[in-house]
Amino acid sequence: MHPYLYVLQWGRGLLQDKMIRYFVAGGVTGILNYGIFSLFYLGFGVQYAVATAIGGVGAWMVNFPLHKWWTFRDEGRTKKATSLQTLSHGALKLWNNLGAAPLLVIFFVEYGGMSPMIANPLAGIALGLGQNYPISRWIIFRRPSE
Repeated sequence: MHPYLYVLQWGRGLLQDKMIRYFVAGGVTGILNYGIFSLFYLGFGVQYAVATAIGGVGAWMVNFPLHKWWTFRDEGRTKKATSLQTLSHGALKLWNNLGAAPLLVIFFVEYGGMSPMIANPLAGIALGLGQNYPISRWIIFRRPSE
């Protein structure tokens, strides 16, 4: 077997793990978030905490469907259950994007002396691993059998 096929098989097997899919999906939405943040902060001169919130809200539009149908492969729920998931995920992301992330960025910049360009992704990583994964995995996208 060609070495590239081994790599492809290994990668396919790796993507069966929820945590790995979470990191890939988080990376995609993190890059989108950072791009939107950079555009508003550097391109339009928007204050860094506001640009953080705008970037987070923009990335959320990709985050929910990616996590629902790919990361956690959550299919076959009723419309009511899906609506509750959407609301609960939306509430979590609203808290993160309009509250926790901007506050954490302000803390890193004002008290930690960091550049907003470093503080923004650092806040995203801290919230993604410390809060988003456990809540998404065990509450929002929890399957009845788990």
